[in-house]
Formats: sequence, C-alpha cells, structure tokens
Amino acid sequence: MTDFAFLLLFSAATIFIFRIFPFFFKNNSYLNNQDGFLYKSISYSAQAMIGMIVFNSAFSGRDVWQLSDGADLKDAVKIVLLIMTFWITVKTKKIIPGFLLFLSLYAFFIYLFH
Repeated sequence: MTDFAFLLLFSAATIFIFRIFPFFFKNNSYLNNQDGFLYKSISYSAQAMIGMIVFNSAFSGRDVWQLSDGADLKDAVKIVLLIMTFWITVKTKKIIPGFLLFLSLYAFFIYLFH
C-alpha cells in the first residue's frame, strides 16, 4: 500500500470515527458543549484531513524539511496559494469556493509559466 493510499484510508476512517462518535454519547454534556475543545476538534477533523490530503498531493509526499532544502518557484506559489486558501476558508467558513478559486489561479500560473 502506498503512502498516499494509507493516508487516504486513515483520513476516511478518522473522519468516519469523529462523525459517528457523538451519536454514541449524545447525552454527554461535555460533548454537547459547542464552545468546548472536543466539540470544535470533532467539527474541524474533516477540514484537517482534507488539508493533509491537499498538502500531500501538492508537494508529492515531501514534508516541510524536504521543501526547505529544495524549494523552487512553483513550490513557493503552492505554499502561498494554500495559505490564502486557508485564510479564505476561515473567513467564509466554506471550503469549496476558496479551494476552486486558488486551484484555478494555480492552473493559470502553470499555464503561463510551464
């Protein structure tokens, strides 16, 4: 099994577990506290997994240390666009519009400079 396939399966399992977990403990006051750490962690687990998959796909499985050793202009553009996507997602509370906007900007960048 490749690293990407493992990451994808792990992400799917984690998202499923975090989404089904509250149903088993629906009467627990700690889990129903919407301002609590656990509730917010469960709510953001899907976004975190999507972020990991996008980062892994964008940089071909390289980690931050490998990127710092041999980053080029295309990697710098990817990092800036990912940060901007994160910022737009936080501000709008919607994943898809920011993702599609900056994906199209990246495609335009690749088209111009390839």
